[in-house]
Amino acid sequence: MDNALIYIDDILLFSPDIDSHHSLLTDFHSLVKSYGIMLAEKKMIIGVTYIEFLGMHISEGQYHLQPHIATQLEHFPDENLTFKQVQEFLGIINYMADFIHDLAKYRTPLTDQLKKNASP
Repeated sequence: MDNALIYIDDILLFSPDIDSHHSLLTDFHSLVKSYGIMLAEKKMIIGVTYIEFLGMHISEGQYHLQPHIATQLEHFPDENLTFKQVQEFLGIINYMADFIHDLAKYRTPLTDQLKKNASP
């Protein structure tokens, strides 16, 4: 399905207007039913114009990080990070890559540090 994002057990269906969304939901329901897939109604959010999905706020064709993602960076010390902390820090900034201009030039010294201090 072209209008679907699936990550593990989270499914996001999106459409440009209500009529096409209704059609998409009908098609999706038929597909799910034909494969015998069970969905949890209590987890469904249907027909909204914005949603929080995988750490992103998605609305009107745009997406932005949810604030709690960036605030995770504040918990790291300014220097002397352990190997694991560097890995965790890189994981967060890689997730934020679309929002950090010239990320590669900032990320390179950290990835180089991991290569120098590779764990056994």
